[in-house]
Amino acid sequence: MEVASSSLGSSLLVSHPDDTDVYVINLDPQIAELLHETKHLLQMNLDVHDAALVLCQQQARITFITDSCVAVHDCFAGVMDKAVLLRTVLGGGYD
Repeated sequence: MEVASSSLGSSLLVSHPDDTDVYVINLDPQIAELLHETKHLLQMNLDVHDAALVLCQQQARITFITDSCVAVHDCFAGVMDKAVLLRTVLGGGYD
């Protein structure tokens, strides 16, 4: 639980290590594991750490934010693919 608690203190939005103008979402896989285990512990009526309870209460919000970020990324990737295609069709020279 100690490792999981330290993961909960991690920033969700961090600067890219190579480009500080770019931000990335830091979704530690341990968060998903902690959420899964906490649900099972609660189903067995066992005590869980307060931080894990907060995580469970925020699951819908975390899922919404994660899905939204994936959708924005996919949309951006699609726009960039079309821009490359357009540049190819028009002959480039638009840098």
